Amino acid sequence: VAPGWERVRAAFEANFADGQELGAQLAIRVGGAPVVDLSGRSARAPAGYDASTMQCIYSTGKNLEAIVVAMLVDRGHLAYAEKVCRYWPEYAAGDKADVTVADVMRHEGGVPILAQVGHELDRTYDRVLTPDDVRAVEPMEAMLASSARMPPRRARALGAGTSDAVGASAYNPRCYHMFTRGMVVNALVRRVDPAGRSLGRFIADE
Repeated sequence: VAPGWERVRAAFEANFADGQELGAQLAIRVGGAPVVDLSGRSARAPAGYDASTMQCIYSTGKNLEAIVVAMLVDRGHLAYAEKVCRYWPEYAAGDKADVTVADVMRHEGGVPILAQVGHELDRTYDRVLTPDDVRAVEPMEAMLASSARMPPRRARALGAGTSDAVGASAYNPRCYHMFTRGMVVNALVRRVDPAGRSLGRFIADE
């Protein structure tokens, strides 16, 4: 670490001492200059983990998704207020026809899970994904597009005895799309980018 950043190193090391990390990396630049460049692994980490290991950044990747979408909006290829099905017609299935790009970006895109149409409230019918499913882009997009909107908009989803009037006013479509938002954004990027790039390729190129 650069002088003055020793407390960052101490905090980084403390996470390992407290058993909170398996393997971790931390790089900080200020004004383009590196001030912190740390990596570490515990005895429980997979063998071979080091500073060159590709690191899963999990939901911090959603920030990159948002930047890509903003760039495509700025270039006129997407519009936040436009319905997703304008760009991806198949997405209208399962009561998702009015979901907008903005809805997707604020976790109201309708597919936090892959629920089957007609069985929205029965978790035993949810599609369970494997790594191979996620790698198969077009079949994965077909599953997303055909899935039922969640949470369902019907008042009965809010509980037994809920009136239609109460249901309509109480309905909240927001549900964290932990795994799926990136997949929906990738599908949009692939369809509207003039070069037909994936989300990952767009980020790498630009």
